[in-house]
Amino acid sequence: MRFKSARFVAIGALLIVAGIARAQSGSESELWLRELVGKPLVTRGEVLLAAALIADDKAWRPDAAWAAKMLARRGFHDGPAGRHLDEFASRGFASRVFARLLQLQGGLWMRLTKQSARYSYRELVVLGLIPGGGDAVQMSGDELNGLLLGAERYREVGPERLPIRGDVR
Repeated sequence: MRFKSARFVAIGALLIVAGIARAQSGSESELWLRELVGKPLVTRGEVLLAAALIADDKAWRPDAAWAAKMLARRGFHDGPAGRHLDEFASRGFASRVFARLLQLQGGLWMRLTKQSARYSYRELVVLGLIPGGGDAVQMSGDELNGLLLGAERYREVGPERLPIRGDVR
């Protein structure tokens, strides 16, 4: 998936996740998703909230500390539960959380490094779930919406294209 229009991706994420949102907290998650559109940078807490929206759609609430604890219990996040949630999130951090959430095995180096941010990012780029550019780049709200849309689609239908070869920086 190429990110030609960030607004289109964000609107698509809102539409796909709207079914999840209605199933659980009504308008709470929809309002939270709308706040992400056009946001220049997202925090680690917001990345964890997005992952929690997919992982636990019945009990979701807009509390980053709850999301961190819930994801840690399920093995999707291994960081400290309540610390560093207000720091800006890199693409590598988001990739690591979503790679674990989607149970991506990856290649040899991803397995040896226990799904490090770098190799998780490379795997998500190859699958077309996140744009290229580097794992240290800070993530925007539109990119997070696109990742959320891609992750939900990946869970429903699996990988839709053959992995590409070449430079994935």
